[in-house]
Amino acid sequence: MEKTEKVSGAVFIGDPRLQYASRYLKHAGITLETAKNFQEAQQLLSRRSAQFDFVLLPGTTPRTGQIRLLDGAVINADAFLRALDSQVMVFTGHETPYIRQLSARVVDCFADEEVMQANARLTAEGILYMLLGQTPGSLYQYDYDIIGAGHTGRATQGMLQALHLPVRMVTKEGGEGAVSTAEWLLQTPADVVICTAPTRIVTYQTAQNWQKPVVLLDITTAQSCVEAAVAQLPKVQLLAAPPLPGLVAPKAAGSLIANFVLKAYKNLIEGSREEK
Repeated sequence: MEKTEKVSGAVFIGDPRLQYASRYLKHAGITLETAKNFQEAQQLLSRRSAQFDFVLLPGTTPRTGQIRLLDGAVINADAFLRALDSQVMVFTGHETPYIRQLSARVVDCFADEEVMQANARLTAEGILYMLLGQTPGSLYQYDYDIIGAGHTGRATQGMLQALHLPVRMVTKEGGEGAVSTAEWLLQTPADVVICTAPTRIVTYQTAQNWQKPVVLLDITTAQSCVEAAVAQLPKVQLLAAPPLPGLVAPKAAGSLIANFVLKAYKNLIEGSREEK
């Protein structure tokens, strides 16, 4: 990782990915203030927002200014975030209405195509990790449905196919070897259903009609694909996944985030110079 000009950043560490990202950023020459627990957060929040060139937030972006840290503490960073001016870059893993209304320049790390593809591969590894650890049988005893054909859905499909496992894609419109969501809801699902689409698809009403045991793995943010009440059904094993890259490959995920931050900040500086 290349050294960079003098830059100051603040990192609220909510999972191991940002621990590694902080190490990479410091190695690149960034002056960094980090907060992974309540005490460190209080020290960081007491600093003047104007002294920072960028702020890196946890993957689960705050919706009200509250941030959950690595040690489980929840701190209120609302005043700190609102004090950031338009020259400060705020890097986030998922934009929310709260984040978008800040004066700072908000950058969604995972809106970048290169980051999305690399993160999808890491997420697919995490899905395999969860399947190995949370299903009672061999992987080869099951067939698989993947809901959603985005980056993660396609990466997971490729991984399972490479293992010679039977995989079916479920997409909104179907076609190209996939079944449509409407058709799928009327059919018997596979033994394992991997939910990657951030839209409510599996409801209690749908799942209560299933006549066989089904493992549901919802990897979406806040488990938005599967209705929570589905977990009450005796034939359904509902697995709510944490941010999987941080679980199985935090070093690789941290490097990915750090490189993106450095690249984005460098592009901003060079763009400003060209304007002048």
